[in-house]
Amino acid sequence: MTTLQDELQTTKTQLAAEMANGQWTPAPGDPLFECEFVKTGFRSWGLEAPDKSWRLSLSRLDFGDSNPSALLSVFAPNHANAFGDLNWFVFSHAVGINGGTNYNQCVARLNETLGGAKLDWARRIVYLVERARGANAGSNNGTFSIMKRPVVEAPAPYVFEERMREGRTISIFGPGSAGKTTLVDGLIASACSGHEVIPGWVPSRQYRTLILDWDEGMEEETIRLAAICEANQIDLTAGYHYKRQTRPLHDVADEIGAYIVANQIEIVIVSPMGRASRNFGENITAPVDEVHEILRSFGTTNILIDHVTGDNIKGGANREFGSVRKRDNVRGSYAVDVQSEEPGTRVLVMRNTKSDALTPRQPDQAIRIEFDPPWPNDDGTYNTISFHADQVVERGFGSPDSSATPMREVLRALLLADHLTIEELAERSGSRVPSVKACLYRYRGQWFERLPSSKWEVLPISSTATGSATNTS
Repeated sequence: MTTLQDELQTTKTQLAAEMANGQWTPAPGDPLFECEFVKTGFRSWGLEAPDKSWRLSLSRLDFGDSNPSALLSVFAPNHANAFGDLNWFVFSHAVGINGGTNYNQCVARLNETLGGAKLDWARRIVYLVERARGANAGSNNGTFSIMKRPVVEAPAPYVFEERMREGRTISIFGPGSAGKTTLVDGLIASACSGHEVIPGWVPSRQYRTLILDWDEGMEEETIRLAAICEANQIDLTAGYHYKRQTRPLHDVADEIGAYIVANQIEIVIVSPMGRASRNFGENITAPVDEVHEILRSFGTTNILIDHVTGDNIKGGANREFGSVRKRDNVRGSYAVDVQSEEPGTRVLVMRNTKSDALTPRQPDQAIRIEFDPPWPNDDGTYNTISFHADQVVERGFGSPDSSATPMREVLRALLLADHLTIEELAERSGSRVPSVKACLYRYRGQWFERLPSSKWEVLPISSTATGSATNTS
């Protein structure tokens, strides 16, 4: 009597022989005839029926284990055994890669719920496992062999002309509250609409965009995007997607990968990079490599928001805070810092600290952000947020009055001697009242604090010297 285990071995042997003969196409009558092998998520792969009546999705593959296994999820649109509110999910079952009880139970359950012969389902699962094994080994890496002069192919198209190509990853980093997230929101609005929003960042077309937000929350994102779209009279036509995150990217990679595939996401924003990484203790390179490996598996274009801290802030940082592996992994880096600031206006400088090998290095760029009204409305919103080209001040940036010494340090020196009002600080520093007010409130709780008497004091040196309080955006 032939057992299912015997059938499995027969199927494996037959499949290996067929694949060894080169390009193989299942013949009519084969249970794999015209079935499509598709990507369904992060290192997840599927086999879909020709008439789309069912789809098998294999995820959580662990080929490195001594007894490798995976999770097989079954979907069948409009089937009596499927759940319509769960995207026509039927069931999930652990499946042994090399056969065994879980494998046999999975084949039997497919037979019971969807019908069809057990041997047909066994053949489909074996095929799916082997295709997934090969796809994971070479996914987004590429394997080739050559014995003659290489032929150079055209690089991927630009997402933003001369600044970023499709499928690449860039980092936008700077001190806390510099305006990185606002800039990236401008890029999101630009990509989704196909219109130039940030001066010089011209999108080549519209892109479906997803932001993975470990930082502020959807309310703040919505406020900025609404004001940016209103200022430019644009809509997020291609599709804007938002996901609030609380766990490191590794923990939710399967869920996010499936969402990316289902919604055909093209650009992923990681905000911020530090929160997306797992804690590997003293090994500070492993979490960085892991995040980038996941992003490569997604196959998307990626923009990472990252930080600098401490002494790196003064005068503008040259690289992201933490491991130099961050700089190694990204294909381009842009440092952001504040050049000047007035109520309702902030001028940022973007410096291309690392250029992509497939993209020309960009000169320093000054971008003026204008907020209308200068201070938020009573409900916390802005009517418009717009971006304009400005001039880079050659003496450096980081100071609201464009002087060599940042205003926060000038004010701090004055407040070390005495408690002063905003007007008194403006008079003694030779600055305008609105500029002093903007600087005090920007660094309130980090460098300065307002007293009940309306005078200001400087916070203890231990709160500001390390810069740790400014490592947020």
